[in-house]
Amino acid sequence: MNEKIKVKNKEYALLGNGVSVQDTIAQFKLVDVSDTVEDVEAAFEGADSVKVLNETDEVLAVYNGFSHVTYVTKENDVVIGSAVDENEEQEVATGTVITVTLKKPSMIEHELEHMQAEIEYLAMMADIDLEEE
Repeated sequence: MNEKIKVKNKEYALLGNGVSVQDTIAQFKLVDVSDTVEDVEAAFEGADSVKVLNETDEVLAVYNGFSHVTYVTKENDVVIGSAVDENEEQEVATGTVITVTLKKPSMIEHELEHMQAEIEYLAMMADIDLEEE
């Protein structure tokens, strides 16, 4: 099965069993990624939801609220598949895997972000530069 994920307007192929989700942490293992680690991080940061799709783009799962990127790592030469050839010898496929780990913000973090945005808006409306020292 060739599953992929869709986040914002980007789609990434998933490694087999490449989704691990707990209460506040979600991890996705991506393969065949042409984007840089920084581009992948930007695609996930602040995303409202991450959808898991099958090869016909049918939605298999939706993960909401995992909007903070904890880390993004890239590993080369990872075993991404295997098969037995006609001589009954195992052939191993390797590739590059990007692992994205996300977390749900706590209520305090959520309120803090909301308050910061409100302060920045009020400062802009009052023509106050918050960057001045």
